[in-house]
Amino acid sequence: MIINIKAQSGAGKSTAVKHYLDTLTLTRTLPGTPCMAQEFGNVVVLGDYRRYPHISGCDAYRSNQQLIDVVEQYHKRHYHVLFESMMFSRTTAPNLHWHKRGYPQQVIELTTSTQQAAANRRLRQQQLGSTKELTTATGITSKRDIETLCSKLTQQGLQVIQLPSVAQAVAHIQHTFGETSVDQFTSEERHLMWQNFTTATSEITKRKAQKNWQQLERFLE
Repeated sequence: MIINIKAQSGAGKSTAVKHYLDTLTLTRTLPGTPCMAQEFGNVVVLGDYRRYPHISGCDAYRSNQQLIDVVEQYHKRHYHVLFESMMFSRTTAPNLHWHKRGYPQQVIELTTSTQQAAANRRLRQQQLGSTKELTTATGITSKRDIETLCSKLTQQGLQVIQLPSVAQAVAHIQHTFGETSVDQFTSEERHLMWQNFTTATSEITKRKAQKNWQQLERFLE
């Protein structure tokens, strides 16, 4: 199952994922900088939440295709996949791509009020030591934008689940994914997966790829 949380900025996307991860045990981290994925048994979460709230979500992914490629590697091995970010809340392309291929997926639309989202953004900025005011004029995603995108997904036949709170989102993810189990990759498959990922990603230079390969032994242990 693939679950994508979409919501306006400040609605609690990263918080929901972090609260869910707090109930799991980290088993592996995909090597490389920035971190692209963390595994918790047979659940993979895209992005890096180890320094939340300073870093979270999968905004390190530079394109829809990059996200699609990584998700499909895990989907083929029957992993559950969870991801969220501001960037991927603004697009439906990956969701429609998987829908056309018949991949099981859900979109969680967090319906946090505009007022609460604004309060959450102010709190996050304080935590980060920033005084910059975040508004739609400075690039954040509005609730209306998300409602429009999710409505389009529903019209295309995707399952969009509206939930009003972080706690309900976490409970839904836990129920959908169920108990985590051991992962399904062999060492050889992991090696091939990382090789394909590094060669297919234009943002990773040869020097970075070489450094990442040095980290791979620990990843495959």
